[in-house]
Amino acid sequence: MTCSTIKGCVWEDSAFNLLARVESAGVDVTQATVDTISWKAFSVLDEATVIASGSLVVAAAIFNELQMDRRWAGVDNAGYNFLHVVPSTILTAPGSYRIQHLFTMTNGDVFYLSPFEPKVESIWDT
Repeated sequence: MTCSTIKGCVWEDSAFNLLARVESAGVDVTQATVDTISWKAFSVLDEATVIASGSLVVAAAIFNELQMDRRWAGVDNAGYNFLHVVPSTILTAPGSYRIQHLFTMTNGDVFYLSPFEPKVESIWDT
């Protein structure tokens, strides 16, 4: 088995969206089945240091129905049910980062999503 990360590229000082389809025990999660979602961001160069962390509001991060919009275009025909809007104040310097999400379900199960690894590119500003 190979664990995979979800990679992407964003511009420094920019907000961006992390999307995923999240299942627990083979069933799409819903707001009623998720108790908490916490997250941490690390520099890929220093996995021991958390550069930012927080908790997401379940009602804002989890959709009870799979979503299909332009943000999901080309991924698949099913959709996503998880959205983390990462503010522009989190990843402000160019580099490679890892963002990990820990889900705690209402039945007590705990699991991590596949990590997101955004590469932050610099903006040339004169």
